[in-house]
Amino acid sequence: MKTLMKWTVLSLSVCMVLFSSTGCDAVRKLTGRPTSKELEQLREEKLLQEQALLERQKREADSLAQVQKELEEEARKAGALRTGNRVIGTLENKYYVIVGAFKVQSNAENFIKEVKEAGYEAVIVDTENGFHNISVCQTDNLNVALRARKRVLTELFCPTDAWILVNE
Repeated sequence: MKTLMKWTVLSLSVCMVLFSSTGCDAVRKLTGRPTSKELEQLREEKLLQEQALLERQKREADSLAQVQKELEEEARKAGALRTGNRVIGTLENKYYVIVGAFKVQSNAENFIKEVKEAGYEAVIVDTENGFHNISVCQTDNLNVALRARKRVLTELFCPTDAWILVNE
């Protein structure tokens, strides 16, 4: 019995010495878990990924702001007649990027609120066929209209069939 006690005490002592000299990393490695060095590497990788994501989001926001600024400038140059959210009189511009067309005016007004919440200066363009079209870009420059359509297609509110109304 005394021998068993001595071996138990000796075994525990050896385990404590090994544990204290090798630390938690040895136990983690034995159990198949990541060591503190591996955990630190994972933290650094995650931080780098988060920083890259934030940079990408910032570039996209800057790009959207630039496109919006260009669109507003084009619309200002064109001098379209507006009253609130509605283009009145004859259409002054050649191209209108349309993201929705509604027969019921209240539906158009509800949709335009959603478009504006996404950061676009949208207007309702009434046409002779009785539809209330939602336009996010009014311009005389086809390239500006094409870029605006391409950009707006990435938005959640935008249907896949956004189109360009050509005023001839």
